[in-house]
Amino acid sequence: MDESEPGVLRVSATLAHFPALEGTLVPFDCSGTFSVSSRVDGACCEIYALAGSFDGEDSWTGTFAAQYCDSPVCGCTAGDGQSCQEMGCTDQSVQLVGTR
Repeated sequence: MDESEPGVLRVSATLAHFPALEGTLVPFDCSGTFSVSSRVDGACCEIYALAGSFDGEDSWTGTFAAQYCDSPVCGCTAGDGQSCQEMGCTDQSVQLVGTR
């Protein structure tokens, strides 16, 4: 996570083709929650999201989700390529824990 710009939470991926997730942090409200997302338009729209909460200054827990839907059903700009079903993409989610 990148803390270089106040009020913005940016999560960068290590894979070159994976989009960065970005969102705005809500002013501290004692809940410590966050939510970031990214969308890749195409014939099979890809939506990635990470939502969670900070458990303290040095740790957080959350859920990473990957959702796939055929354009234009989910509002994505249609592009060339195969449908989600043809590519074998299925929605998935995983629980995560982060520490520093």
